[in-house]
Amino acid sequence: MKFEFDEKTHKYFLDDKPLTGVTTILSVIAKPFLIPWASKMATEYIKDNLQDALNGNVSWDSLLEDARKAHAQKRDKAGDIGTLAHKWIENYIRGEINPITDDIKPMIDNFLEWEKANNPTYLETELRVYSEKYWYAGTLDLMMEIDGEVWLGDIKTGSGIYPEHFLQCAGYQIALQEMGQYPDIKGHIIINLQKNGKIETARSISFEKDIETFLAALTIYRRLNGQ
Repeated sequence: MKFEFDEKTHKYFLDDKPLTGVTTILSVIAKPFLIPWASKMATEYIKDNLQDALNGNVSWDSLLEDARKAHAQKRDKAGDIGTLAHKWIENYIRGEINPITDDIKPMIDNFLEWEKANNPTYLETELRVYSEKYWYAGTLDLMMEIDGEVWLGDIKTGSGIYPEHFLQCAGYQIALQEMGQYPDIKGHIIINLQKNGKIETARSISFEKDIETFLAALTIYRRLNGQ
């Protein structure tokens, strides 16, 4: 079987046939916390730019349209910073030390402190995995050994740790098992490096339910997409 990843389209292929991404599968899970956050971004945008509309510098229609898109702009900017932090850590694990820019410094500092406290031996980074049985693929952040035990790790740069993060790890583990790699995983670790300088971590060693839930999400995704 020929397993490939297209960098430009960010899509996975097995024998030239497209595979579904792990994160795409999990998009069926509702994220209700995003609704009040988006409302907050719109409100803050109007508050910060109201005077321009009152002074006639911008139209009211323009103000409201930009407020409607404020959450997307905030998300994209945060995503760019998160991507830079991810890339720095990936290169670091591969032995390449790059300059740390101010925008990612709090996140990298926290990662290095976590590393110092846990002393992991890195086994893999940015490992691409796939399941022929369930026809999906993804890229996991970390495989590492801590205190003689193998852990699957995922780095997040959002505002917190959520249950679907462990479901994502479960999807990777199903694929690893099918590929015959790392059969003795102790558990999953989420490392949340927040842009405000905070760090949050969580571990799960009871991941059987997460595996069941990921497969249930896969069933829902297939059904909703007529597959």
